[in-house]
Amino acid sequence: FWWDRLSEAVLTPKTLPDALHLNGGEHAFDWQSRSDDQAEREALHLNLWRWLRRLDAGRREMQLGRIEGWAGATREHVERDRPLTTAELVELSANGIFAIGAHGITHAPLPELDRFGKAAEIAGSRRRCEEILGHPIASFAYPHGELDVECSEEVRRAGFRYACSTEPGP
Repeated sequence: FWWDRLSEAVLTPKTLPDALHLNGGEHAFDWQSRSDDQAEREALHLNLWRWLRRLDAGRREMQLGRIEGWAGATREHVERDRPLTTAELVELSANGIFAIGAHGITHAPLPELDRFGKAAEIAGSRRRCEEILGHPIASFAYPHGELDVECSEEVRRAGFRYACSTEPGP
């Protein structure tokens, strides 16, 4: 996942270069080191995460590659921090212990998308899960736990029985 790659790039190296400048189209990211302590690293990580999550998947991938190159990051975590394969997902579902739900195609922050983008992420993830598993999918989990009224409407329109967020309450 992109957020694991970001963590590996920013939080793992012993030292980082003193400055980072990225052009993300409409938004640029500029950072200058004041000290190389853990608090500054964590702040840089959080600010990069917030900046990257707002980019579309293609731009995010391109910028993440630049961040990894800047940090001299290795790819050792790729096998360790990977999503399930299709075969593993089918096996997990077949055991009858776990119910698999949908979660979006690209893990986009849904409230920031237009209605068409929301519908594509929500309904598209249901279709893809059903193609893989061969049975209806009843649940949806909002990426980042974020939703708005349009998201709820698109979840209903896509035919989910229920959805969940990270926010407490019904």
